[in-house]
Amino acid sequence: MSNISLKINSKTYSVSTDVYTLIQRCELLSIMIPRFCFHEKLSIAGNCRMCLVEVNNSPKPVVACSTKVVNNMVVLTNSTLIKQIREHIIEFLLINHPLDCPICDQGGECDLQDQTLIYGSDRGRFKEIKRSVLDKNFGPFIKTIMTRCIHCTKCVRFIEEYSMGATIGTLGRGGNTEIGLYNNHILKSELSGNIIDLCPVGALTSKPYAFRARSWELIGTESLDIFDSCGSNIIIQTRGNEILRILPKRNDNINESWITDQIRFVYDAFKKQRLLIPYIKNQLNNKLLPVSWKFGIAFFINNIVVLSKKKPNFFNHFSIFSGNMLDLESIFFIKQFSLQYNIININNTNWNNVNTRHSYIMDTKINEIEFNTMTLILGLDLKIESPIINLKIKKSTHSNSFVKNIIYYIGACINSNINSNQIGLSTKSLLSVLYAKNHITFFIKNSKKLSIFSRSDFKNAYSFNNTIPSSFFKISTNLICLNSGDINTFELNLQSPTKILINDFKKRIPSIFYFIEFDQLLNWNLETSSIFRVYQGNNFSENIIKYNLFLPSTNFTEGSIRLYMNCESRIQRAYPSVTSPGSSIKNSNIIYTVMLSLYDCNSSVKNNSFMNLEHQKSLMLWFIPSYKKSGLVEKTFFLLNNTMKENFWIKNINYIPTIKSFYNNNLYSRISSTLNNINLYRSIDTNFFNL
Repeated sequence: MSNISLKINSKTYSVSTDVYTLIQRCELLSIMIPRFCFHEKLSIAGNCRMCLVEVNNSPKPVVACSTKVVNNMVVLTNSTLIKQIREHIIEFLLINHPLDCPICDQGGECDLQDQTLIYGSDRGRFKEIKRSVLDKNFGPFIKTIMTRCIHCTKCVRFIEEYSMGATIGTLGRGGNTEIGLYNNHILKSELSGNIIDLCPVGALTSKPYAFRARSWELIGTESLDIFDSCGSNIIIQTRGNEILRILPKRNDNINESWITDQIRFVYDAFKKQRLLIPYIKNQLNNKLLPVSWKFGIAFFINNIVVLSKKKPNFFNHFSIFSGNMLDLESIFFIKQFSLQYNIININNTNWNNVNTRHSYIMDTKINEIEFNTMTLILGLDLKIESPIINLKIKKSTHSNSFVKNIIYYIGACINSNINSNQIGLSTKSLLSVLYAKNHITFFIKNSKKLSIFSRSDFKNAYSFNNTIPSSFFKISTNLICLNSGDINTFELNLQSPTKILINDFKKRIPSIFYFIEFDQLLNWNLETSSIFRVYQGNNFSENIIKYNLFLPSTNFTEGSIRLYMNCESRIQRAYPSVTSPGSSIKNSNIIYTVMLSLYDCNSSVKNNSFMNLEHQKSLMLWFIPSYKKSGLVEKTFFLLNNTMKENFWIKNINYIPTIKSFYNNNLYSRISSTLNNINLYRSIDTNFFNL
């Protein structure tokens, strides 16, 4: 790539000929140009005029956000004329802006404050009455004070380009211009909270965070969104030992600058109904008795010993139920525990046989999805099941995208925000598209870059991987998991038994059930008195209140560093932002303690390696090849079935989305009061001006 000459403020630079606009090129050269409406991930509006600069051969100043860099360009960013223009723009914006900075939640991180400090005057010339604008109801997450709005239209462009389409926009003309809703409904988007970050002033702020703290009081810690298989990067902001806000951390390889509303507003669940100390249930009055860790573990082991006296093969009556929010280390110790004592493990995943990493790792990298020329979606409501991937696909359908993406969908009707062509409902429809000689088959075979997205369950994977004909070797197949915990489970091959084994296990009475962050109802219709139930987790819930023993554990924001793998096999670290509350302990440490206690009381199992914690952790290097390559993508190798024939028979399976509610699909979101409010808002038809 050849270089061109660029002169900025009397200094000459040699820069490459790329797609950067003048404002982006100046930013890379550490020359800051003020802006309000520009965001490099959104389309260019150019309506704030703060980025005006002088350019040679131009009779008047030009906006730097939409001006391309050309050879021998001479630019002035700090001339006297430009400074006067910026002062006039700031004065114009402050005409109707309220003087409520002391009570504004944007104080300390407000772009208008920062620019006024540099270009603003010490007195105003406006003597008329300031105008006011009625506040809008954007839902339970977003607080609106529309009088503060400076009409940068960032929120309008984000909702239109990445989320709900043309839902909000600029209404009125001249002095009556305002940002408003086109209908009388709230923002029903899984990504709506991102417009809080985009707003340069205090017009759009967070309702749960309102009047809680100032930005300079908070300490940020890097972490991950474990509720999404993409592993979006986040910043957890705390004051003292309390989480007050969660913001996105920019990572162009994964989530860019966006996160979902679920991780943004779930933090109230981390301290609600917390399990802080071990408890034992009194069987006489059903009251919970607080005990020490030593007594709680001893009580657990004693029940196992009692069972061993009744049943010779007592570990056949022992089962571990693992949740889908666990990190790699915890799942590794569960696997070691299960293998050492031949314990049955049951988890939330629906897969019984995962033979290749291709079954849960995507072929297409997340940052390459937007460059697809054709996408085929099978039974996925990506808006709910993976909003970040849905955002990437929607981005590729924009008229201003690098490559125009054509979307086809097979499955039940869904409320999608992507313009797609529905071409069927089941596997039969997929076969007809892949093998028929119609225009869709022709487009698929001749597309430069085709990606197929499907659900991550066993039936779907079986029908999916075995219906691809040999002529489609250029297809990128992507099976989507719901969250990072499922990928950790598959990576360490911690698979659930088949239905036959589970039905056989139900007949083994008495039994011991060890639930590790697993709060779902089993509905097995078993006699409760014959089962000893142990729950290890963070929060109380109505599903676990009848258990016998409760062991408190920390979540991913507490204690120590945790490792999670995302859908492209990228291992990332979630750093702790607060200390462990009460006497709660990390999941892996509790599991290891139970393992050692069983080792001491069980003479039939003698493995000295169990006594060495460092040896156990070193085994992860063997189980996880990419353990030492945190942050890097481990390539998956998989060949499509090239022995398929057109007369191959396969069971017809309907593609039906499985997740009904985005805000109620894991143990944290079910507890969060903030996330539960969205269901109340969506169940009623809200009035336009109802606050």
